[in-house]
Amino acid sequence: MDWRCTGINSGAAGGIQTFFNFKKNYEGHRQVGNEYLAIARECERLIALYFDRILDLEHLSNKVSELNTRYSEINQRAEEFIVSDKVYRQAMQIQNQKASREPSLVERMRKLQSRSHVEAKIGSQTSTIEHP
Repeated sequence: MDWRCTGINSGAAGGIQTFFNFKKNYEGHRQVGNEYLAIARECERLIALYFDRILDLEHLSNKVSELNTRYSEINQRAEEFIVSDKVYRQAMQIQNQKASREPSLVERMRKLQSRSHVEAKIGSQTSTIEHP
């Protein structure tokens, strides 16, 4: 009797796994996540090139347009891989914690530029005081 229950339970579990296709969902979710990360890395690279004056605004704009197209395509495919509200909230919490610990490249560059402007302003005021 125990063997039959085990067999039925195994069959039911296999049927559930086949119906929900957990492996496909897991792999698809992971692949989409990796594609989003690739876009994020490309954004950081483009921002760095722009701030280093290697990439001008027109080329940056073109690249951002291309990234938006890729992003939209990924979003369409990602709709197939739905996560629960609980998992979504956990992911958002982790992302927000990471963002507070690690400011984006844009935020770092803004702070750096702001400091440079303040230092330049102080330097010009100091030279005015020294040489009236």
